Amino acid sequence: MHIFYSYKAANQLVKLDKTNQVRIAEKMKFFARQSNPLLFSKYITTRNLHCLRVGSYRIYLKLGEYILHVTTIERRDKAYKK
Repeated sequence: MHIFYSYKAANQLVKLDKTNQVRIAEKMKFFARQSNPLLFSKYITTRNLHCLRVGSYRIYLKLGEYILHVTTIERRDKAYKK
């Protein structure tokens, strides 16, 4: 399975410190290697997206046939205020 970062998610990832960038990238590679990556996620009905937790960050994504489409990367304290 491939990982695709939206323009917004790529910009959010670049703004993070190097440690968190690597941590999120490695975790996304782990999820992509799984036969069903959504087993690790929580479905958020208000956003119609799945949410993965990586430390204090929340990664929102959609699952395509062969693609994990990352739409947003947010800190936990900001992710739940919407």
